[in-house]
Amino acid sequence: MDEEKREEKEVKEEVKEEGEKLQVVIPDKYKRYFSWGAALLVLVVIVGGIWFLWSRRGTVAIVGRERIKREELDQRLENIYGKDTLDRMIEERLVKQEGVKERVKISQSEVKEKVDELIARFPSQDEFEKLLAQSNMTLRDVRKQVTVGLILEKLVTKEMSERELRDYFEQNKESFAQPEQVGCRRIVVKSEDEAKDILKELEKGADFTQLAKEKSTDVQTKERGGDLGFLSYEQMERGELGKEFAESAFSLKVGGLSEIIKTPLGDYQIIKVGGRIPRQPATFENSRERIKGMLIAQKTQGYLEELKDKAKIKRFLEKEEKKKRPKEEE
Repeated sequence: MDEEKREEKEVKEEVKEEGEKLQVVIPDKYKRYFSWGAALLVLVVIVGGIWFLWSRRGTVAIVGRERIKREELDQRLENIYGKDTLDRMIEERLVKQEGVKERVKISQSEVKEKVDELIARFPSQDEFEKLLAQSNMTLRDVRKQVTVGLILEKLVTKEMSERELRDYFEQNKESFAQPEQVGCRRIVVKSEDEAKDILKELEKGADFTQLAKEKSTDVQTKERGGDLGFLSYEQMERGELGKEFAESAFSLKVGGLSEIIKTPLGDYQIIKVGGRIPRQPATFENSRERIKGMLIAQKTQGYLEELKDKAKIKRFLEKEEKKKRPKEEE
């Protein structure tokens, strides 16, 4: 019994220590930059968009003459996020332990590549660093999380065979074909009258790229002369460009100008088509890495559940919660 109490105390202290380090990592506005984040075991605590680090005591707010104690906040956070956070911590430890057991090696160059990939998903380096600062994180913290993600990825991949990849390709070949793509530029302005003036200039032979740099209000493409790159119909329709944009772009010949189109946000835009890439049938070689990524995403949670089933795990958080419940709820 004494041994069990000692072990329980050690675990509680470890959970408490980890809790004090918890960081908010992905606010809503940044979630779209983390498409491969399923492999990163990120510990998240979100309360009304306000970010906290846990500490042991003190007052966190005064409302009129009433104080909100740190222990009240901690209790509320534990009630809402305690179990999920503990689950993520358990998974992270299991992945590390299994990585050691299976002799998984992660090089610094692999970590750097993934971190660079992650940063590239943000509009700028400043936006990424701003998120780190707001989340009380450092680049070192990110590297640690990326390392765990890479270990997990290698463990899951280890169980995949070449035959499984090929079978998946054969069963889903059509979905891996490269659809037709259209290369576009656009100029966006606030008023319809201004759009009409710009369209007249373009029809007289004005340079589209230069006018986009000078007059477009689209900050994401302005400096590139309005260049949106090559996009499929589906990418245009489902993205922020919308169905009307997609229909217009795909109806134009190379070099053609659109009529004035109203954007989903109420602005006005003119499109110019610069090129087309015809539909390309899929090949296994070109689709292999994409298939691998998809299978990793599908198998990750199941793999983590298998690790938990095989491991010896003692949970004490649930015991504490039962003790705190009023007798009438039991």
